[in-house]
Amino acid sequence: MNSTSQCSVKPAQLRAKLSFLALDLRIYQSSPAAEKRLSLSVWRHCIGPPYLADELETKAALDCTIGDLGDYKRIDETSVMTLGAYLDQEVRKLMKAWRLKATTLLNADDSHDFVLCTSHDLAPILQRALGLNKGFHESKAFKKAWERDIQRRGTQHDAVAWIP
Repeated sequence: MNSTSQCSVKPAQLRAKLSFLALDLRIYQSSPAAEKRLSLSVWRHCIGPPYLADELETKAALDCTIGDLGDYKRIDETSVMTLGAYLDQEVRKLMKAWRLKATTLLNADDSHDFVLCTSHDLAPILQRALGLNKGFHESKAFKKAWERDIQRRGTQHDAVAWIP
């Protein structure tokens, strides 16, 4: 477990950008724009462009601790893990549970493929890491940040692509 925060970018800025990713992971099936953004991401767990500016910001996000990103008040084993280590750990837990279920219920070998569902698996993991509640995207603060980001990206990217 990597537990030393090497966050070189302000965690609050990363948290805001990653919250946009968390929303897209939830809504991509009903939002062509969200699906398009996710399809552009070739990074592990979708952590990277187009949600983060570049490779340096991506590395910074993965190296930040959950405590820094999630604004947690408590210190526990999870809060001192880096985001990258936490996401990897949680995905491994899902895979282990799936394998156990597949071999138990299907009385089969481990040859079936595990499919990570972005909206049901990855989105909740990222939301927990960031300390976001289920309806986080409905808050005025999120909507205001989203609008600012659309305006900022409007000159750099297709602004329409950032409307959910």
